[in-house]
Amino acid sequence: MIGFQHSPFKLLGHNYFMEILYYIIGIVILGGAVSVFSFSRSKKDLEELILEEENFNISHKYLNGVSKTATAVDSENKKIIFIEGKNKTVINFKDLISVETIVNN
Repeated sequence: MIGFQHSPFKLLGHNYFMEILYYIIGIVILGGAVSVFSFSRSKKDLEELILEEENFNISHKYLNGVSKTATAVDSENKKIIFIEGKNKTVINFKDLISVETIVNN
């Protein structure tokens, strides 16, 4: 007879295959939990960078923990904050010439 006479999983044994499957599932769950924690921590760090700016009251904000970017607007004091990583840029409304917002679908 040509080919395998037995399934490779039968050669490994049912318990050995299930044990490997449990390890894979555990690693995937652990990886997901670490990712969620990391992204939420990044968002908290971005929020702290915004809050440490004096005379800035958040009217609107957008935080992205994955790309570590943020945009916040203070309508009262007429300022905008852009954050990328740890770099923060504060711009007064009067310094703006034009604004274009592009949203990726």
